[in-house]
Amino acid sequence: MSSRVLNILTCVKILLILLLLLAVFGKHPLPDSPPATGTATGAAGLQLPFWKALGFALVAASFSYGGYQQTINFGGEVRSPGRTIPRGIAFGIAIIITLYLSINVVYTQVIGFERLKTANSIAAILMEHLFGPTGDAILRVLMFLSVMAYVNVALMSNPRVMSAMSTEGILPSAFQQRSPKRDVIVWSLTGFAAVIIITLIFSSTVEKIINYSIFLDSIGFATSASTIFIMRRRKTGEDRDIYRMKLFPVMPLVFILAYVCVATSIAINDPMSALYGVLIFVGCFILYFVLRKARRAVN
Repeated sequence: MSSRVLNILTCVKILLILLLLLAVFGKHPLPDSPPATGTATGAAGLQLPFWKALGFALVAASFSYGGYQQTINFGGEVRSPGRTIPRGIAFGIAIIITLYLSINVVYTQVIGFERLKTANSIAAILMEHLFGPTGDAILRVLMFLSVMAYVNVALMSNPRVMSAMSTEGILPSAFQQRSPKRDVIVWSLTGFAAVIIITLIFSSTVEKIINYSIFLDSIGFATSASTIFIMRRRKTGEDRDIYRMKLFPVMPLVFILAYVCVATSIAINDPMSALYGVLIFVGCFILYFVLRKARRAVN
């Protein structure tokens, strides 16, 4: 059921972008651009130093193109995961790049680069250009469904990590228990939903949530990617030809450096979100080894 719902919501997300692409054929007049206010979204905000502006862009790009890693969490439930998951990631990223580059071309053609500097909601401008005053209402509905798709995949994927940790004895055995009727990992799902609610309580704006989430993601990606050097040094999985890749070690080093740059940008622009992320990461890192040691003592 979750898979079917996700497929439908993903189609809605793609439909939204395709509608925005059709704005090149819009006939309704474009709304007037607000005057430059000197904020980060105004013209004065574009006068940032190059590297700081690039850092802002990297955070947004990481959020837009991220999510491919979630597919790995379904490895135990996918047929031929060694073949299916890499192909799914490759095709998915290719589709996303094509759609996002296309929509940016439309933004510049319809709205114009100069007007983009002061536009508050560029997607709303395109929808109003295409559908008139009702375009904003259509956009709000489709955006809500688009966000639901993101929430749905997060609720499908991340609790499976908690279930796997329970299987390895890091978390209590309750986190791997499944309901007999629907085969749902109830306690893992409940635990992750509780984490989401707590995050929403302590995060005041969408920007704060994105900075906090992307910072934690960046640390997780960088440290996870770095383990390939340890695995190869220990010759782990050589009998199954895993932990190998083309262009080693250049590829993982570029990957790690990119996410270190994203995390550094967030730390400079939003120190509190970065501080919370570091405290959470360090706390969970220590807790992992404490629980693992306790498990070994029991065994």
